[in-house]
Amino acid sequence: MSSCRSSSTSAARLLALAVAAAGCGNPRVPVATAPAPARVAVFPTVNVGGGPAPGEELDRGVEGIVAGAGLEVVPRPVLEDFLARHRVRNTAGVDAETARAAREELGVDAVVLVSVGAYQPQAPPRLAVTLRLVSTGEPPRILWIDGAVRAGDEQPGLLGLGVIRDPARVQRIVLDRLGRSLRAYLRGGARAGTCEPERRFGPRLVFRSPRLGEGPFKVAVLPFVNETRRRSAGDAAALELVRQLSASPAVEVVEPGVVRSVLLENRLIMPGGVSLDVASTVLDKLDADLVVAGIVRRYEDGGGASSDAARVELAVQVLDRAHEVVAWSSVSQGDGGSGVWWFDLGRVQNSADLLCRVAASVVDRMDLEVARGSGGADATPQRSRLTGSLRRVHGAP
Repeated sequence: MSSCRSSSTSAARLLALAVAAAGCGNPRVPVATAPAPARVAVFPTVNVGGGPAPGEELDRGVEGIVAGAGLEVVPRPVLEDFLARHRVRNTAGVDAETARAAREELGVDAVVLVSVGAYQPQAPPRLAVTLRLVSTGEPPRILWIDGAVRAGDEQPGLLGLGVIRDPARVQRIVLDRLGRSLRAYLRGGARAGTCEPERRFGPRLVFRSPRLGEGPFKVAVLPFVNETRRRSAGDAAALELVRQLSASPAVEVVEPGVVRSVLLENRLIMPGGVSLDVASTVLDKLDADLVVAGIVRRYEDGGGASSDAARVELAVQVLDRAHEVVAWSSVSQGDGGSGVWWFDLGRVQNSADLLCRVAASVVDRMDLEVARGSGGADATPQRSRLTGSLRRVHGAP
């Protein structure tokens, strides 16, 4: 691969390991088990927060942390020309055709996708960003995904001295968190952290099949139905489930761009939610084990008043391909003011932050596991195969 020749950094030396994991043909390789690539294209930011979107300074900031992690970034003019020539209008995901073109024409081994879940430039500023690294192999696979949220009034401290009023400073804090996570992945394939599941935000109504303890699983997350008045709430919820599921060693999540291409190619629409026919088609086309779908019924930020907290209502359903049954069903009603009694400690006023906690609690209750005796549970043979691939690419014996 041409990009392997151009870099001598530690990230570049680990390049072949990630590419081998993404392209070895094994659909059960868990996310983030291998380090990441050395040359990447940072696609333009996508706004899934429903409000205003930050300008080009966020794109430049993301390019900065990616380059600071030791990766080579495709120059912005070259990328813009590529996107225009291939008429790539939706940069929320990467399908197989776009990934192949990027690999052949730009010489990249992966694409960095940037999603903004919340942005408020006026005081108190708020910003929520999710980054994911997607290989350009066949098929494209998620190598790493993480998110960070920060509000200026998140930690007011004594007499409000800790309140941040500068949106640029909030952006630096968010990108610094993501940069540390990316560097940890590059150093050794560390999985990104997720929100801690909290009992107060856990699902109220739950059905769980014992089948979820028989992994590993290949999972496709469909776009969520948005029943709120907030634009893109369904996209935000689906992306957050992708992030939380990707942290499980029992799960490989299909790249959302690949899922979207299957829906478009087969003219599948879900105006009122996922049907068994839609789920069956997606599962067959993607060779997935489970399909996740859901509905967002409420997605609201908290106001300035201390008594006004964020609220999220989310219904999630998982369909099992092998048994053609519902493997999971839940309804969550997250209230950022729940369980808060003294001095507003623990109150959540940012809907993106609350969505992360609600989604983490849902995935935690799913309790996805690798079955005993499953080949996916033993990572040692896989590491050996990947190490061999790394040596072959670099010409070592």
